[in-house]
Amino acid sequence: MGQEGADVPARAGARTVEVGHAQVCQPGPGGRGREPVEGSEVDPGGHRSSSQIADERTEYNGRLSSKVGGMSPRSSVQEAARTRARIVHATVARASAVGLEGVTVRELAADLGMSKSGVLAPFASRGQLLETAFDSAVATFRAVVIEPVLAQPPGRDRLLALLDRWVDYLIDCPFPGGCFLTTASVELDNRAGPLRERTAATVARWLAFLADEVHAARTDLSPALAHDRASALNGLAMSANQEIQLLADPEAGPRARRAMHAAVDA
Repeated sequence: MGQEGADVPARAGARTVEVGHAQVCQPGPGGRGREPVEGSEVDPGGHRSSSQIADERTEYNGRLSSKVGGMSPRSSVQEAARTRARIVHATVARASAVGLEGVTVRELAADLGMSKSGVLAPFASRGQLLETAFDSAVATFRAVVIEPVLAQPPGRDRLLALLDRWVDYLIDCPFPGGCFLTTASVELDNRAGPLRERTAATVARWLAFLADEVHAARTDLSPALAHDRASALNGLAMSANQEIQLLADPEAGPRARRAMHAAVDA
């Protein structure tokens, strides 16, 4: 459905966009490195103190662990970041097809060739992994659809450019199961919990941003009517996603583009 523009600018003239609870297209490092402390104490016999030994361990997800195989703290943090990104990418891909709650650690471990404990190691819990995957998918939408048009001044041309990029995203979706938030919304709309709250907040922020864009393009509309038009545009995108994914209709994208442009000028 393309509702993924969470934390988009509160007003159409804004130039920065926050998305969901993530501000980058791909998740950042999961581990945090700590360099050995300079000037640590050594006893007269040349032995390292216990505090120095502790400082030579790397910190990973809040837990200290000794260096393995002579790997430096910097190298281990970089490797942890790459592993974390692989896990999040695999989670997004699987969730777009089976839903967030349908993702199992066992299947992710098989996809990645890792142990189940290895999959969860960079995260506090399975729930945190799913939330991170959601944020990553939302950030992808922001980077593909929203950010490229923000350099333009608010108005009709910017709104049409936004809608065109939205349709392009639906036609050539980066997620194997189609629009990520459509899947999440259908799955979670009648369930309670953090994932539903995250999804609802994302949809609300996207609709508010879209309504502001409509109002900037159609200053003759009241804010309430601009919001009505934004809801109609969102519905057209949801319908297009269904026709593209379920019906494999090659005309769904062009049809949605024409209908969206017509709705702007109606």
